[in-house]
Amino acid sequence: MQTENKMYDVYHQVSSELQKEAIGLMGNNAVSHEIVYRILLAQVKTGISSEYSVQVEADKFIKELQSYCYNFALKLTSEPELASDIAQDSIIELFKNIDKVEFIKGWLKSTVYNKTMTAIKEKINFRTLLSELEQVQSQYPDLSDLDESKLIKTIPEDQVKELLSEADYLMFKDIKKYSNLKEYSEAAGISYGTARKHSHIIRRNLKAAYLRQHGWQAKPEILTYKQYDNLRRFVHRLLDFSRNNEVRRLKRYCSKINFEEVQNCLSQITQISDWGVRYLGEYKYELVIWDKNNWQITILMIICVPPDKAISILSSKTLKCMGKMENKYNKKIPLHKGLITLKLDELVEYLSKP
Repeated sequence: MQTENKMYDVYHQVSSELQKEAIGLMGNNAVSHEIVYRILLAQVKTGISSEYSVQVEADKFIKELQSYCYNFALKLTSEPELASDIAQDSIIELFKNIDKVEFIKGWLKSTVYNKTMTAIKEKINFRTLLSELEQVQSQYPDLSDLDESKLIKTIPEDQVKELLSEADYLMFKDIKKYSNLKEYSEAAGISYGTARKHSHIIRRNLKAAYLRQHGWQAKPEILTYKQYDNLRRFVHRLLDFSRNNEVRRLKRYCSKINFEEVQNCLSQITQISDWGVRYLGEYKYELVIWDKNNWQITILMIICVPPDKAISILSSKTLKCMGKMENKYNKKIPLHKGLITLKLDELVEYLSKP
C-alpha cells in the first residue's frame, strides 16, 4: 500500500511539473493539456522517466496535426500544393483561437473543410472572371476598365502574392484577416481613413501589376498608387511653377535638359485637361499633357521616374494638333494593351458608324 501511495505521489509530482512547463510553453489550453496527457501515457507504459521533453512532444504533436490537416485537405482537393497551404492556414487559425477550442482534431477538421470549400469557390470565381475577361477582350480589349474590387476578390491568392510587392502582400494579408475595414483599423490602431487608403493602395497596385503582366504599356492604370500620385503632383507642380513665374524651381527636374525649354512649353498651357503616359522601359515614360482651353496644344515629355529618386525631364516639346475627330455616337476607342492600333482612316471609319 505504501509503495502504491509513493508511486502515486511521484506520478502526481511529475504531472504537476509537466503541466507547469507545458502551460509556460503553450498556455493553459487544449494543446498543452494534450501534450501532458501524451507524455504521461508514454511514461505509464515505459515507467516514470525524465527523458521526455515537453518541447519535443509539442513539436511532434504539431507535426501530427499538420499531417492530419494535410491528408484531409488532399482528400478533398487532390492538389498537394493547395492542401499544404490549407493545412498551414488551419494550424495558424487553431492557435489564434486556441482558448476557445476543446476538441482539437474535430475543430481542425471543420476548419480544413471550410477553408477548402472557400478555395474551391475562389477558383470557380476566377475561372468565371477569366471567361468574362476573354469576352471583354474579344469585343473591346480594354482591361484598364476592369473593376479593382472585383479583381482582388476573384484572383487566386498565389497570383496576388506573385503580383504584389512583399510589403503590399503583407498588408493584403493583414486586411484579409478582418471582415471589414473598421475591424482592421481598430486592430491596427489606425484611423478608418488610413485603413481605406491601405485598401485602395493594394487594389490599385494589384491592377497595375496585372495590366503590366499582360503587356500593357500605356494609360495611367499601369502606374502603382505611389507612381500615379507622384506623377499627378509632378504635372500640376510644373504648371503652377510656370503660371506663378517660379521658373527657377523647375531646375530640380531639369538636370539633363535646359529648364528654359520646359518653361517655353509650359507657358502655352493655361489649364490641364488631362494627361497620359506610355512606358518606354528602364524607368522612362512618355508623358502627354493636354490643354483644356486650347485643344490644339499638347506637350510631349520624356521623363525618368526611378523608384527611389526624384523625377527628371529628359526632353520636352510642344505639339500642335491639326484637327479633331467627331465621336457623335460616343463610341469607345478600341485599344490593344493601352495603345490605339487603328490607322487614321480606319479610326475615322470606325467613329463614323453607329
